[in-house]
Amino acid sequence: MSKANNTPPVVTDKYYAAFATHLRDFMAAHPDTREKTTQAALAEHLGVRPQTVSYYCTGESLPNCEQLLKIAEYFHVTCDFLMTGRRVENKPVCDLLGLSDDTVQKIKLLNEGYDDFQGADGVDYAPLMLAILDVMLGDRDFYGALMQAAEYEGKKKEGLAADYLQFLEWKSAGVIQRFLLGFFSQNLASMHDKLKAYDTGLNWRALINNDGDNYKG
Repeated sequence: MSKANNTPPVVTDKYYAAFATHLRDFMAAHPDTREKTTQAALAEHLGVRPQTVSYYCTGESLPNCEQLLKIAEYFHVTCDFLMTGRRVENKPVCDLLGLSDDTVQKIKLLNEGYDDFQGADGVDYAPLMLAILDVMLGDRDFYGALMQAAEYEGKKKEGLAADYLQFLEWKSAGVIQRFLLGFFSQNLASMHDKLKAYDTGLNWRALINNDGDNYKG
């Protein structure tokens, strides 16, 4: 009678290939929701057997073009990022603005109106969010507020009294809070202009003020 083979499976270089590695990472934590994706769930989306997804994860097999597009769609990423870990189309923006690839991708998803930005009421809030972000990033005071908050955060060092650390956090949060209150009260008209290009049906003043019953427009 032959003995059972307890030798662990050999991990080949294919296991550490870019596609297999990124797929395992995305399945462990979705890039947007951070939720775990099972092989069965992804297989159902692709219309294949879970074993096929297992082969993708170990690098023993690669998806065809159609399946690759479906996987990229499932994880809200581009095919080039799935295959290489680099979003080629984002590189000029990242280099120009000094933003991370993840930040640029999130803004692109916002602009493209992914379902993640729909509220519980089914309304697409992406245009409103993008309008707020656009006006805010163009506001000089926004950067001044960030600098002041950073100065308070920069004063936090080991060995300082707990009450003083709490004071610095309070000052830092206060700077951001005052900016946001002033920003929304002063820039509603600018954001309304940004929203004119969209047919959303949103009462943007009521949404921002959370006081639709009292708004006379």
